[in-house]
Amino acid sequence: MPETQQDWRALGLAGARLLQEGKYADAIAAFEQLTTLRPEHADSWFNLGYARRQARDYEAALQAYGEALARNVARPEEVRLNRAAILSEYLGRTDEALAELRLAVEGNPRFAAGWINLGNLFEDLGRTDEAREAYAQALRAAPRNGRALARLAALDTHDGQPRRAITMLRSTASPAPQPTEDSAEVQFALANALDAAGDYGAAFVAAEQANAVAASLRPPAQRYDRSAQERLVDALVETFPAAKTPAVAEDCPVMFICGMFRSGSTLTEQVLGRHPEVEAGGELEFIPAIV
Repeated sequence: MPETQQDWRALGLAGARLLQEGKYADAIAAFEQLTTLRPEHADSWFNLGYARRQARDYEAALQAYGEALARNVARPEEVRLNRAAILSEYLGRTDEALAELRLAVEGNPRFAAGWINLGNLFEDLGRTDEAREAYAQALRAAPRNGRALARLAALDTHDGQPRRAITMLRSTASPAPQPTEDSAEVQFALANALDAAGDYGAAFVAAEQANAVAASLRPPAQRYDRSAQERLVDALVETFPAAKTPAVAEDCPVMFICGMFRSGSTLTEQVLGRHPEVEAGGELEFIPAIV
């Protein structure tokens, strides 16, 4: 039966809905059908890449994103940003990630997100000067970008120049008519710089303001609800029997270190990892994958 425009659109809408519902295997099947029917349609390849990335099929995601680029997808810099994230965060192929980000910002020098991600990657590699330049380029593209301002301030604070960071942040901060992610980023960075400078009272005020802005930006479903949280904990407790956990094989015991951000979990792993009989695993991705 010949394909109709209505069938094509219906399949695309179904794929988008499946993505929103987190049904990635079904979304992949829908977008694979779309790319088979119309291989020249770049956006279908982009959506297929995104679905495969969410399903943690990273090599296949890179292939789909590559097909989108080959078919002249709109805003190719965003596709390269996604490819760079996969290459750096999941596959450890940093050089390829850098190349993708450089192509992204060369193609669109006004692409602030590309410059910021390039700066982040340079920071991870210890290339501070190049990170600074990337963040400066992000600010040229978007002069009030909170993430770029916050990262430049963090570099100054780390270099022992918190007062310089404070001056920069205060000169750029201004009351916004509505709270934004940018204003939250600036306030968090200001709190960190004030704390490093020993101005603890002002740091506490800035942190409170930053947390208030961040909380106001969360969708209602993600806001703290004490009664809902207590019901969740009770349900989790009831889920598991009180039976004794089976012993782990003595020749290869496994330890899981769990904690909130900034709670010391990474430091604990580093300390234990110095023992000759302990192999540190790092922040492995398979637990979120199981969830």
